[in-house]
Amino acid sequence: MCHHGTVTDWIPPELLLPAFKAVRKALRELDPDEVPAVLRRIAGQSGRRLPPPLARKLVETLDENEWLREKAAEAGADLDPNSSDPARAVSALFLLRPEGWEDLARKAVEHRATGTQQALVATLQRTIAELQQELGAAREKAKGAQQRAQTAAVEADRKAQAARSTAETARTEEREAADELRRAYGTLLDRYQRLVQDLEEAGDRITTLRDELLRARRAVRETAAPAGPQAWAARDPVAIARMLDDIVEALRPEAVTVAREVVEEESPPFALPAGVSPDQPGAVAWLATYQEPYVLVVDGYNVTFLFDEEGFSETATRDRLNEGLARFRRVAVAPVRVIVVYDSAQSGGVTSSPGPGGIEIRFTESGHTADEEILAIAIRAPVRLAVVSTDRQVREGAEEFGALGLWSQALVAWLERR
Repeated sequence: MCHHGTVTDWIPPELLLPAFKAVRKALRELDPDEVPAVLRRIAGQSGRRLPPPLARKLVETLDENEWLREKAAEAGADLDPNSSDPARAVSALFLLRPEGWEDLARKAVEHRATGTQQALVATLQRTIAELQQELGAAREKAKGAQQRAQTAAVEADRKAQAARSTAETARTEEREAADELRRAYGTLLDRYQRLVQDLEEAGDRITTLRDELLRARRAVRETAAPAGPQAWAARDPVAIARMLDDIVEALRPEAVTVAREVVEEESPPFALPAGVSPDQPGAVAWLATYQEPYVLVVDGYNVTFLFDEEGFSETATRDRLNEGLARFRRVAVAPVRVIVVYDSAQSGGVTSSPGPGGIEIRFTESGHTADEEILAIAIRAPVRLAVVSTDRQVREGAEEFGALGLWSQALVAWLERR
């Protein structure tokens, strides 16, 4: 057992991937009765990569179970504490536990981190050298331009002297032309200043009209028909047009700033009312009736795990959640942007694509979890944000940036009632 904190505190998960592979192979070779109860779910996983919750459970079990580590070491014949591959070396040290294994593993982890930093430093040095070359070339160009400018100035002075020496009449005409230009400039400057003043007055009028429009729209919403799809039948054409106007304004990129101003200055707090619990379907029902635009971010596999523990990462299970979120977006009173984030082993960065009903589906890149992507969204969210996850760290982390945290159980219960 590690006495410097749990291994998950100091060994990156990617360095234990060979150990995961070996223990999963060992579990498949055991009789079902020999598989520890806590690992039966992992033994039944067919995916190439374990989800973060199951990976953490596997590390904790291996750290405590010497018998299981020995089985994994037997199955991982290619694991070598002296391997040049940091992942194979750290995995072998973690499973075999030779004398001083923790120090050796820490050195491998630190060496890997140092290699990454050195590569970054080398890249920055190359960039600096390239920039220095560009700067030198730019200086040469500037020097040539300066020389040409000086030559042109000398030539201009020569021609001006020749012109001034031709006749007094020419000089008089030049002075008169200059006076005329100054008078024209003064006239244009006066006109420009009047235009600036007119624009400022127009801006004040636009601000006043916008405030009146917001108050009028708020009054319309306070007397609006029942929420949900029935609202379309109960509204008159003018009310429907105003609602469509609100939706279009909310979806325009430049409308985000206006929405934030309205939320911060005039809208009620984005918090559950008294008596509504974040782990109950009533919280999602209240969110669907909220009157102002907001963003809803859902921890994908965290929710699908509640649908189907065995097949939570299957396409059909994800489609079930995506369709459910599309239904929520349709019945929501206010314009709502729905983003569902799934863990992924893909490379090349986070990908985003449209889903059913206008929702947005994101897959993280390898080494970047859905939890991290959700918190990144919370940090830069320009409008009200609601986060759905059973992971307390995700909810509380998002709430530190002003988000509203709801439990995945609340969303699942609400979807199953629809």
